[in-house]
Amino acid sequence: MSEQSLTDDAAIEEAQSTEDILPLDSDHKQLSFSFAKRHKVILETNDTPAKLYHTSETPFEIFAEVRRFFGAPFVLEEITEEKFEYVLTNAFQRDSSAAKQLME
Repeated sequence: MSEQSLTDDAAIEEAQSTEDILPLDSDHKQLSFSFAKRHKVILETNDTPAKLYHTSETPFEIFAEVRRFFGAPFVLEEITEEKFEYVLTNAFQRDSSAAKQLME
Protein backbone atom coordinates (compact mmCIF):
# COMPACT_ATOMS: atom_id res chain seq x y z
CA MET A 1 0.00 0.00 0.00
CA SER A 2 1.43 3.41 -0.91
CA GLU A 3 2.14 6.17 1.55
CA GLN A 4 -0.52 8.36 -0.11
CA SER A 5 -3.15 5.62 0.33
CA LEU A 6 -2.30 5.37 4.02
CA THR A 7 -2.66 9.14 4.35
CA ASP A 8 -6.03 9.11 2.55
CA ASP A 9 -7.26 6.20 4.69
CA ALA A 10 -6.24 8.04 7.86
CA ALA A 11 -8.09 11.16 6.69
CA ILE A 12 -11.25 9.14 6.01
CA GLU A 13 -11.10 7.47 9.43
CA GLU A 14 -10.57 10.84 11.09
CA ALA A 15 -13.43 12.39 9.13
CA GLN A 16 -15.74 9.59 10.22
CA SER A 17 -15.25 10.43 13.89
CA THR A 18 -18.55 11.91 15.04
CA GLU A 19 -16.76 13.74 17.85
CA ASP A 20 -15.10 16.01 15.29
CA ILE A 21 -18.20 16.98 13.26
CA LEU A 22 -20.91 17.84 15.74
CA PRO A 23 -23.96 19.98 14.96
CA LEU A 24 -24.36 23.17 16.96
CA ASP A 25 -28.00 22.24 17.48
CA SER A 26 -30.53 19.93 15.91
CA ASP A 27 -31.71 22.50 13.33
CA HIS A 28 -28.31 23.87 12.35
CA LYS A 29 -25.70 21.32 11.32
CA GLN A 30 -22.23 22.76 11.16
CA LEU A 31 -18.77 21.25 10.91
CA SER A 32 -16.59 21.63 13.97
CA PHE A 33 -13.87 24.28 13.84
CA SER A 34 -11.11 21.67 14.09
CA PHE A 35 -12.52 19.61 11.19
CA ALA A 36 -13.07 22.71 9.05
CA LYS A 37 -9.58 24.05 9.64
CA ARG A 38 -7.80 20.70 9.24
CA HIS A 39 -9.56 19.76 5.99
CA LYS A 40 -10.02 23.32 4.69
CA VAL A 41 -13.79 23.19 4.30
CA ILE A 42 -16.56 25.53 5.48
CA LEU A 43 -20.22 24.53 5.18
CA GLU A 44 -22.46 27.55 4.66
CA THR A 45 -26.04 26.47 5.36
CA ASN A 46 -27.77 29.87 5.15
CA ASP A 47 -28.31 29.45 1.40
CA THR A 48 -30.33 26.82 -0.47
CA PRO A 49 -28.65 24.71 -1.57
CA ALA A 50 -25.91 24.92 1.06
CA LYS A 51 -22.43 25.83 -0.11
CA LEU A 52 -19.20 24.03 0.78
CA TYR A 53 -16.21 26.32 0.50
CA HIS A 54 -12.94 24.45 0.03
CA THR A 55 -9.37 24.99 -1.13
CA SER A 56 -7.38 23.18 -3.77
CA GLU A 57 -5.79 21.16 -0.93
CA THR A 58 -9.08 19.64 0.28
CA PRO A 59 -9.06 15.85 -0.30
CA PHE A 60 -11.94 14.52 -2.41
CA GLU A 61 -12.94 12.07 0.35
CA ILE A 62 -13.81 14.99 2.61
CA PHE A 63 -16.59 16.08 0.23
CA ALA A 64 -18.21 12.67 0.59
CA GLU A 65 -17.88 12.77 4.37
CA VAL A 66 -19.47 16.24 4.57
CA ARG A 67 -22.32 15.04 2.32
CA ARG A 68 -22.89 12.05 4.63
CA PHE A 69 -22.87 14.29 7.70
CA PHE A 70 -25.04 17.06 6.25
CA GLY A 71 -27.55 14.72 4.62
CA ALA A 72 -28.49 17.12 1.84
CA PRO A 73 -27.00 18.34 -1.42
CA PHE A 74 -24.64 21.29 -1.50
CA VAL A 75 -22.63 23.14 -4.13
CA LEU A 76 -18.85 23.32 -4.10
CA GLU A 77 -16.91 26.57 -4.31
CA GLU A 78 -13.13 26.53 -4.43
CA ILE A 79 -11.51 29.54 -2.77
CA THR A 80 -7.93 30.67 -2.14
CA GLU A 81 -6.10 29.91 1.12
CA GLU A 82 -6.33 33.59 2.11
CA LYS A 83 -10.07 33.76 1.52
CA PHE A 84 -10.52 30.44 3.35
CA GLU A 85 -8.88 31.84 6.50
CA TYR A 86 -11.13 34.92 6.30
CA VAL A 87 -14.33 32.87 5.76
CA LEU A 88 -13.36 30.41 8.53
CA THR A 89 -12.75 33.18 11.05
CA ASN A 90 -15.98 35.00 10.19
CA ALA A 91 -18.11 31.86 10.24
CA PHE A 92 -17.00 30.77 13.68
CA GLN A 93 -17.01 34.26 15.19
CA ARG A 94 -20.62 34.64 14.01
CA ASP A 95 -21.59 31.25 15.47
CA SER A 96 -19.78 32.07 18.73
CA SER A 97 -21.65 35.38 19.04
CA ALA A 98 -24.99 33.66 18.42
CA ALA A 99 -24.21 31.03 21.06
CA LYS A 100 -23.30 33.73 23.60
CA GLN A 101 -26.59 35.53 22.95
CA LEU A 102 -28.54 32.32 23.54
CA MET A 103 -26.79 31.81 26.88
CA GLU A 104 -27.75 35.32 28.09
